[in-house]
Amino acid sequence: MWYKIFTYSVLIITINGLFLFSPKPLTKANNYSGEYIHISKAGFVLFSDSYQYTFLSSRPSLLLDKNFNAVRQNRPMYIYAGFLIGKCFDWLLKNDSSDFVNEYLKKILGQKNINEKLASSPFIKQYKVNQNGNLVMMMFPYYLAYLFLNFIFLLAALLLFDRLLKLMNVKQCIIYFLNLLIVCSGVVKAFFFSAHEQMFAIVACILLMNIFYSYLTSGLSDRKVYLLSFFTGSLCLAYGSLVLYVPCLFIANYLLDRKPYFSFQRIFFLFLNAVIFALPNLVWMWICIIYSGHYLNTEVESFREFIWIADGWKGGPAFLLSLFLHHTSRFLYPVLITLPVYLIAWRKLITLNHKKEIAYPITIFRTFIMWMFVLYFIFFWLLGYYNFRLIYTCVPIIFAGIAMELHAGLSGGTLKEIKLVKIMKVLSVTWIVWTVVKYGPFPFQ
Repeated sequence: MWYKIFTYSVLIITINGLFLFSPKPLTKANNYSGEYIHISKAGFVLFSDSYQYTFLSSRPSLLLDKNFNAVRQNRPMYIYAGFLIGKCFDWLLKNDSSDFVNEYLKKILGQKNINEKLASSPFIKQYKVNQNGNLVMMMFPYYLAYLFLNFIFLLAALLLFDRLLKLMNVKQCIIYFLNLLIVCSGVVKAFFFSAHEQMFAIVACILLMNIFYSYLTSGLSDRKVYLLSFFTGSLCLAYGSLVLYVPCLFIANYLLDRKPYFSFQRIFFLFLNAVIFALPNLVWMWICIIYSGHYLNTEVESFREFIWIADGWKGGPAFLLSLFLHHTSRFLYPVLITLPVYLIAWRKLITLNHKKEIAYPITIFRTFIMWMFVLYFIFFWLLGYYNFRLIYTCVPIIFAGIAMELHAGLSGGTLKEIKLVKIMKVLSVTWIVWTVVKYGPFPFQ
C-alpha cells in the first residue's frame, strides 16, 4: 500500500509539474473562466470559482448568514473541509514561513489580474472589502487547502481504482496505464490548481464502482448498506452527482434478482435506503432555513439543472421539445471532445472478445458497469448545464469496462501481454506529450 501511495503521489506531482509549462490559453478565445497565474516562466489557469470557494472557506459562517446568499450553500462539506485545512496552513504561514517566502508570495499573489478580479467580483463586493491586496493574502491559506484536497482526492481516486481492478485480477501494467490516463487528462490539467470540486467528482464515481462491486460480488449485510447509504448521502453535501448512488442501488438489486419486479421486502429495503441517503441533505436544508431563512441551490437557481424540464412543460409540448433539442445540441459538444476515443476503444475490445467467445469471470459487474455508464450519460444529458469536466465523470466507468475487456482478452488468448505492454508504453508517452504541449488546459483543443 505505501509503495502505491508513493508511486501515485510521484505520478500526480510529476504530471502536474509538467502542466505548469503548458502553453497559456489565448484569452481572445474566451473559452475559459478565470485568470492565468504566472510563476516565473511557468503558470496555470485559476478558475473563477476559486474565489468563491476560498472566500467562503475563510469565512464559513457566511453559509448561514441571513443577509447573504452563499452560492455554495448546498455544498457545505467542501467549504468546511477547506476551512479546517486552511486554518492549519494559515498557522504554518504565520509561524513558520521566512521573510523571503512571504515576499515571494506577495509577489505572486499581488499580480494585477488577481486583484482586479477580486475588486470586480460581485460576490465579494457584497461585503464591501476594499483592501484587496490584504484579502488575497488572507485567502491564500485556504487556496492551499484546496490544492491539498485536490491532491488527496486525486490520490484517493487512483488508489480506489487500483483496488477495484486488482479485485478483478486485472494486471498491474493495465492498472498503471489507465491511472496514468486519469492523471494526465484535460480535466486534471484545467482544475488541479484551482479551488474546485472536480477531483472529488472523479473519486466519487470510482467510489461508487467500488461500493457496488462489493455489493454484487461479495454481498453486504443490510446494516452495511444502510451505513453506506448514509455515508454517500453525507458526501452528497460535497458534490451533487453522488445522488446517482440511489439509482445505482436499484440497478444492482435488479441484476441480483433478475426479475421484472421487486418483492415488497426489496421495495421497502430500497425505499429505506433512499430515505437514509436523503437524510443528511434534508437536515442541512432544515438548518439553513432555521438559521439563514433560506436554502440556496445555485445549480437549480442559476443553471436550472433538471428544472428546465418543468420550465419547458409549462410552455407546452412543442416548447419542451424545442428546449430538449436545444439542450441536446449543447450536450453533444462536450461529449464529442471527451468520450469518443475511449468509447471506440471499449467497443472494439468488446467486439474482439465476442468474436472469440471469451468467457468473462465477473459477468454481473460487467453488466452493471454498462448500466452505470448509461445512467451517468443520461443524467448529464438531462442536467441542463454542459461542460466537458462534467461528462468526463463518465470516463473512469469506461476505463473500468476497458480494463475488464483487456483482462478477458489476455485470459482468453485474444491479446498477447508482451504486445499489449508495448502498445501501452507508446500510448503513454504519446499521450503525456500531447496533453502537456497542446494549447490550453482543455481537451482536444
